[in-house]
Amino acid sequence: MIRTSLPLVGPVTNGNMRIILTLFLLGILSRGYGQITTTMNDSIEYPENTHINAKELMKEAFYWSPIEESSPFGSDDGADALMMFEEWHGSNSGEPSMVFLEEIIEEWGTQSFDHNIDDSTGIEELLKTVGFDDVLSTDNLIIAVGFAQFVLEGRIDGDIQKVTTSAIKRELNPLMLDPWENHKQKRGTQLSKMLEVVNQMNM
Repeated sequence: MIRTSLPLVGPVTNGNMRIILTLFLLGILSRGYGQITTTMNDSIEYPENTHINAKELMKEAFYWSPIEESSPFGSDDGADALMMFEEWHGSNSGEPSMVFLEEIIEEWGTQSFDHNIDDSTGIEELLKTVGFDDVLSTDNLIIAVGFAQFVLEGRIDGDIQKVTTSAIKRELNPLMLDPWENHKQKRGTQLSKMLEVVNQMNM
């Protein structure tokens, strides 16, 4: 899979890559579009550019975590997608988010598939033809873009909402969830909460 990488100095290991992405994500989530200022709500520190609608729906700390694998921006794919979407959004305001999503999926080189598939039969076929890793990576990307648009705009494009819903449903399917083994219960709980939020984003 071809990925857009950040410029790095020195040898890259799984450990320091995670640290680099975590620091980069924390920078994005605290930067906003102007001076760095944040507001606290219990244990949640919201970035300055967070729309009020996102604050109202994303009330648990895991939504904002840069290291929680099941959070919108906590996986490596989610962190990368947030970084690139925020930069794209800053210079393409008003453009449909699907334009960015389609471009970045093509750039990353994951195998193409119908992003609306969320039934067991369809997912089983995807695992045979696309593979678990590419499905997971694409779903992480879609989910990150959906939540990133909501955080910045307080709304989500209808087509992005639809594919984000399908991506979460795919990840909740036992075919995608069971391989997480000891972490699947926590992951399932968090994904279910994220699905509820996505369903309310344009209400």
